[in-house]
Amino acid sequence: MPRLLLAALAAGLISIAGCKSLPVPDARPGQDPTFAEAESAYLAGRFAAARTAYTRFLASPAAPAYAPEVYLRIGTCHLREGQPAPALEALRRALPDAAFPWLSAEILAATGDAYVLTGDLAHAESAYRRALETAPRDIREAEVRRSLAGVLARQGRWDDARQEFAQVAARFPASPHAPVAAERAALTDR
Repeated sequence: MPRLLLAALAAGLISIAGCKSLPVPDARPGQDPTFAEAESAYLAGRFAAARTAYTRFLASPAAPAYAPEVYLRIGTCHLREGQPAPALEALRRALPDAAFPWLSAEILAATGDAYVLTGDLAHAESAYRRALETAPRDIREAEVRRSLAGVLARQGRWDDARQEFAQVAARFPASPHAPVAAERAALTDR
């Protein structure tokens, strides 16, 4: 009986409590050929082709449930191509609908990366800090902390930068960022 109920809900034949049901996508995004094309292009480093396919996927019936993740991918494609302004636009579209703290944190970390590319270090710092506050254990914490430390150093805030570098070195010794972070944490000037 529950399967029949779920199938009727998915088909839009019934609604719960008299409210019209939203259409339920019948496939995960990975099963959608356009999404699969986008992922393949992304993994192959063909970011323009990936962006185009992700944008086409946004017009599919399954897209609303996955829009924040897709906009994150579009923003990441722009970042990989050195295009921070369109990356920021895509990331701004992703953040309000992010349903999970880890997703919000990933979007904020990518936003920090985009702001670094524009030279807006104050906004980059803010985005990295918000990413770490939102879901520190669910994102690439060592990488985000290293990026934050780099932003602080570029702003001339050496003590703050050293503190972040020291955290990366101490808390994530197996991270590929740890050796450089340890070296920079030990610096006393510049």
